[in-house]
Amino acid sequence: MECTKAEELICRLVDGALAAGERSELEQHVHECGPCRELRDDLARQDHEMRAAFEGPRAVSGLIAEKSIAALRGARPRRSWAPLMVPFAAAAGFIIAFAGFQRERIVIREVPVAGRTATDARPKPEPRVVTAIGHVGQSGATFTCGDDALAEIESRDGSRVRLAPASSACFEEDRAVRLLSGRLMTKIASGKSPFTVTIGNETVVADAGTIDVSLLAPNVSAVCVLEGTATFRAHRVGASQRMTSNDGECQAGVIDVRDLVMATRWVHPLLVRQGPDNDELRARIGTLIDRLPESAHVRELRSLGECAGPSLVAYLREGRGDAATRSAIASLATDIAGPASVPHFIALLSDGDEAVRMASFRALARLTGESLGQKAEDWRTPSARGCRREVTK
Repeated sequence: MECTKAEELICRLVDGALAAGERSELEQHVHECGPCRELRDDLARQDHEMRAAFEGPRAVSGLIAEKSIAALRGARPRRSWAPLMVPFAAAAGFIIAFAGFQRERIVIREVPVAGRTATDARPKPEPRVVTAIGHVGQSGATFTCGDDALAEIESRDGSRVRLAPASSACFEEDRAVRLLSGRLMTKIASGKSPFTVTIGNETVVADAGTIDVSLLAPNVSAVCVLEGTATFRAHRVGASQRMTSNDGECQAGVIDVRDLVMATRWVHPLLVRQGPDNDELRARIGTLIDRLPESAHVRELRSLGECAGPSLVAYLREGRGDAATRSAIASLATDIAGPASVPHFIALLSDGDEAVRMASFRALARLTGESLGQKAEDWRTPSARGCRREVTK
């Protein structure tokens, strides 16, 4: 059994959804594989600890929810408060519902190279895969990505090379990589010697920064600099600039790149795999948001899924943007934001923009599975804002 298959079965084992036949196959694998055995034990322990931690709060929150909603619905209406209490009851109910299901996420370690975990930070004598999506082959210091695969590889000096689908590269030295086919992006760590990327008979040289390099055809190569500077065919290529070479001849000189994020969006699945706390991913999401409501950027944010949710909600809570942009962001956040954004959506029920209030209600209904008998249109008027002012007096 492959370790990737074992990880899937371990998750199902912890959830209590593993068939008897699969259980025996998994037990045999974990008996022989130390990393998978450790993963099984870690997840089992985390699951036990979380169940114990949430047992009390879940029961209490259920009772509070039932009593609070029953009391609010059964209360005698008063002329000055009646129009305001129903939306406020919904907001209170969302808070209670969220408290009952909030749960710590479990991060599964990847094993992209047999016998080695991606999270192992111990020094290695050769480049190592730190993140992989799909099939990534390795032969010595040469790495190859399948048609649907991506990889990030770290050298001993801390530099990282990302490989695009259908790409191959060889680490000739710690700070010398040869692109054999396809495309790569290198994030260069500071070092005593320059970092070089060789493409055919041409070489890109840089001391630090982030560089995107492509082999477009057998004799056609391109270099795009995201951070820092690079030297390519005796030309200096600065940040947000690109240069293409055809048969050793520079085409069109060094040109400016208007939208670096979209030009290098092929790396986004790797950044998403590394988690929402990735600073580079957050910066890219911020740039995409700043260009809304352009349709291409909306599609790209949607493809990032839940990782884009916190930045979208933060934009709304900060009161930024015109009405059209806020409406587009609210609609997008409604569809892709995750459970961590529930408290923020509750706060946005008091937003001055009706599109934001209605979108927040839809998001809460999706994330909590509870509408409390309300509709999005009930939040068209800013009644919740008035209610909160009354309640806090």
